[in-house]
Amino acid sequence: MFNKSKSHIKAYDAAMCNSAFLCTDWDTYADVPNSGAIKVDGAYEWKEALDALVTDKALRKRLCGELHTWAIEEWNIDKHAQKWVNFYEKTITEGPITSFEDVVRSGSVAR
Repeated sequence: MFNKSKSHIKAYDAAMCNSAFLCTDWDTYADVPNSGAIKVDGAYEWKEALDALVTDKALRKRLCGELHTWAIEEWNIDKHAQKWVNFYEKTITEGPITSFEDVVRSGSVAR
């Protein structure tokens, strides 16, 4: 359950640092294109993938380029600015929060 709450922010970090990206093949990284990352499952695959990244410069360059293109094209402010506008408009319309129940789903508070 913990891993399902993670985000793929590490992929963005790698893209902006011009680094190849290697990750465990979890749902967390489903949005990261396979052409821009090596997704592995298990210790043996991690070893093989790390070896490939260390020894294969062309592979590293290709992965870096694909990952960077994805990050720039798919995750830029122009595609997401309206989400913030909508959020602010909704917040202003609904007014201030007056109760804890306004922000917590029922059954989600640990007792």
